[in-house]
Amino acid sequence: MPEAHSNLSASDDRRSEDGADKDIDLRMYALTLRKHRWVILLFTALSVAAAIWVVNGMTPIYRASAELLIESKTTNTAGIQNFFDGNMKDVDYYYTQYEVLKSRRLARRVMEKLDLFKHPEFHRPADANAVVDAPVSENSGIGFGEAAGFGMDSVEPESVEEQLAVNRFLARLRVEPIKRTKLVTISFESADPVLAAQIANAVGEGYIVNYMDTRMEMSETATAWLAERLAGIKIRLAEAQGRLLDYKEAHGLIDVGGSVGGLNEQQVGIVTTKLIEAQRSAAESKILFDEIGETGKSNPEALLSLPIINSDELVRKFKLVRQEAQFSLNELSNRYGEKHPKVIDATSRLRTARANLRQQIVNIVDSIEKDYLLSQQSVESLQETLDSETGKIQAVDRNRMELITLEHEVEANRKLYDTFFSRIREVDEAEDMSSSNAQISEIAEVPLHPVKPQKSLIVLLAGLLGLGAIVGCVLLYESMDGTINSTSDIESKLKLKMLGIIPLVPKKAMGDSKNKALVPGSQTSGNQFDESIRTIRTSICLEDLQEKQQVIMVTSALPGEGKSTLASHLAYSFSQLERVLLIECDMRRPSLHRAFEFDTKGGLSELLNGQNQFVDCISLDTVGDMDVIPAGTIPDKPLELLSSKRFEHLIEQMKKRYDRIIIDSAPVQAVSDALLLGQYAQTVIFAVRAAQTPSVVCERGVARLRQAGVKISGAVVTCVNIAKINGYGGELQYQGYYDYYGYSDEQQLEVVKTAEKKKDKEEEVELA
Repeated sequence: MPEAHSNLSASDDRRSEDGADKDIDLRMYALTLRKHRWVILLFTALSVAAAIWVVNGMTPIYRASAELLIESKTTNTAGIQNFFDGNMKDVDYYYTQYEVLKSRRLARRVMEKLDLFKHPEFHRPADANAVVDAPVSENSGIGFGEAAGFGMDSVEPESVEEQLAVNRFLARLRVEPIKRTKLVTISFESADPVLAAQIANAVGEGYIVNYMDTRMEMSETATAWLAERLAGIKIRLAEAQGRLLDYKEAHGLIDVGGSVGGLNEQQVGIVTTKLIEAQRSAAESKILFDEIGETGKSNPEALLSLPIINSDELVRKFKLVRQEAQFSLNELSNRYGEKHPKVIDATSRLRTARANLRQQIVNIVDSIEKDYLLSQQSVESLQETLDSETGKIQAVDRNRMELITLEHEVEANRKLYDTFFSRIREVDEAEDMSSSNAQISEIAEVPLHPVKPQKSLIVLLAGLLGLGAIVGCVLLYESMDGTINSTSDIESKLKLKMLGIIPLVPKKAMGDSKNKALVPGSQTSGNQFDESIRTIRTSICLEDLQEKQQVIMVTSALPGEGKSTLASHLAYSFSQLERVLLIECDMRRPSLHRAFEFDTKGGLSELLNGQNQFVDCISLDTVGDMDVIPAGTIPDKPLELLSSKRFEHLIEQMKKRYDRIIIDSAPVQAVSDALLLGQYAQTVIFAVRAAQTPSVVCERGVARLRQAGVKISGAVVTCVNIAKINGYGGELQYQGYYDYYGYSDEQQLEVVKTAEKKKDKEEEVELA
């Protein structure tokens, strides 16, 4: 069974090293956590209890929230982009408003309104003792994203208490925009739910009022600045107009038809116009006068073909009268004759009509002649006037450039004056200057439940953190544990065969002995302990099938690993079957004399020194049929005694008398006694204390024995806490090496003892 178990463990180790079997690692982690489950549970419970105690002592914090609707509203008051920027993008504008809501200026305004500077949540008595190098308050410097302040007066520095109070106020204030809306949430946290709601609403109202005040301040600033500039522009305009008027008066310049020139120049223009008209009229009169000529005076009727004569109304009338008189005369002449009175009367009417027509033509001709003469005179008069004024016009051109400069100066000042005058009227008459860009869409209500602390979450996180911390510590502790804790450790690290284990015996099982040493065969020894010794004995007996293991040495790497207990109990177990001698060769720190309470006066040291006889140094039938040679008095040089011929002779003689000789040796790492004693032994049993002896130390001890040519049958793990490993499911680590299934109860032990005694009696009869 041990060999099969060794092979199984070795194969498991190989699979673990290759990383092929992940379940083994998880199982080991689970066993490790189960092993320390009470520590883990206790630490986690303490963490949860501490968290509960802490959160119960915390002051509940309430959060009240109000919603503010902010509209993008820009007004270019002065129309000058450098005065303050009114073309801000909407995104930048809204982000600016969010920062203004969190500004110290607004916070101070709200705190002053609600008288919070002395409130216990914001004021601390220790604030008065705080040391600040330069207690200067922060200044927002901007009016809600609309304008930077002009002409800012010096601001009085904040006191230390006020600065700290504002800081605490801002730390509890939270401004969060609602995505894809123009709404912003204003939240405030306080231990007083009513105060939290009041402050959240006050911040929104304070923002609106502050915005309106800022706009009014901006309007007043702009109005004052525009009025100051307007007064200066008005003075410059008046001065420019005065210089222009003085220049015109000095040079006799006037405005005529929208243009500015000298008096003579305007007269020349008029005269020139009249002259042109007179010349045109004279030319027309001359044409008519030339057409009439002398013919008009000698034969006026010949001019009837002229349009100007024929178009006259009187001429046309007189022609019609003449035609009617001629027609009447012709008719009467044909009817009555020339002498008839009617004919004579008709002839008289015809002559009168012709005379009237001729006289009208003469009148028209005289009028044309007069018009021609008058037009000639007018042309001559106007030409004389134009010639006299032409010289005066050239003097005006020499002063025109200065006049244009003065006119431009006056025009520029007039336009600037009109612009500023219009802007100042816009500022005064604007209806929305006092309107706000925001309104409270939802007021903050008094919260009913606190938001802090979240007790359940804190307790849960504390439990998880405590659990994680202790699990990490446990795993770290186990990973750093370099002791022997399982069968696989013996086989993989020490390269030894596992012979068995010795369970840890509680102190109450030690009996009433003052030395508290476990005596072989005592009634207080447990069933598991006795069975474990039998298991070790069986393992050694199996070795006898190949070679008789008559001399067996028991050693360990360090003191206190239970090698003496192992040697004494193993000798006692063998004594139930064979003749056994136990030799205590650990003459540096002997312990068997305390366990057996020997009455002999000597021991191995006295025997090897020759001070006592053999019979004085041996204790026969110390426990049952087991004989014991104790260490005796501690010698000065124990190694020299063990290397003497006397000790070699003693071993040879004892081998003839006893079936088994069990040697209790000193630890191999402490001294070299075990290396020497191993030369006399057919095999060596290496004792290792569970969960205590470092594996590195054990490896060095085994290596020393092997280097000395000592044969090691295997290892025995001592002081194994069976109850503990059963508690965390680690019994499989030592399965097959102790009473795992509970077969060794009291009744079964009695049956075994009866069978063994019966066998002994039969052997005695045969010997007899």
